[in-house]
Amino acid sequence: MIAELGRIRLHVVRMGQRGTPVVMLHGAFVGNLATWGLTVAPTLAESHRVVVYDLRGHGKSERATQGYEVESQVEDLRALLSALAFEEPVDLVGHSYGAVIALAFALEYTAKVRRLVLVD
Repeated sequence: MIAELGRIRLHVVRMGQRGTPVVMLHGAFVGNLATWGLTVAPTLAESHRVVVYDLRGHGKSERATQGYEVESQVEDLRALLSALAFEEPVDLVGHSYGAVIALAFALEYTAKVRRLVLVD
């Protein structure tokens, strides 16, 4: 699906029907949602509601002329969580630059994060 977030369109894949929501963020430049979507996300989706998405400018997400710094990526994630209407805190899993975004998000929106997993 393409999530229309007002300022950007992001390509999002949702997996799983039950359990805690887990949002997985890939790294920059050569990464996309397949980093997770073709590896651990399908198995994790057996017990969780998993969301993987292409960061702006990656995969099938919109290629914006700006907004690649951490603050804009954090805002993209906030808008995405709002659009997905998750009422409870989520588990965030980030790889590389995705880990930086996840950490910055958790520091700014502490109440929206249940667990944080940072890889590389």
